[in-house]
Amino acid sequence: MSWRHRAACIGQPIALFFQDRGRNDLTVKARALCRDCPVRLDCLDFAMSFPDKELPGIYGGLTEAERRRMRYLRHTG
Repeated sequence: MSWRHRAACIGQPIALFFQDRGRNDLTVKARALCRDCPVRLDCLDFAMSFPDKELPGIYGGLTEAERRRMRYLRHTG
């Protein structure tokens, strides 16, 4: 079974993870689901495998901007 089938976000509205800027209320809800998700790291690894700005939304509890910073820090070490 794929990690996606075990994700805590299954059955949740997709808009929760792909939201307009400034919707901090939705970001908080999405992060709360991700925080206890059994496949959080798999989800984050999936998102990190894409180049910057090619995968919008919250994955593994991180926003696009947070993943971009993580990539930057990995490369500047």
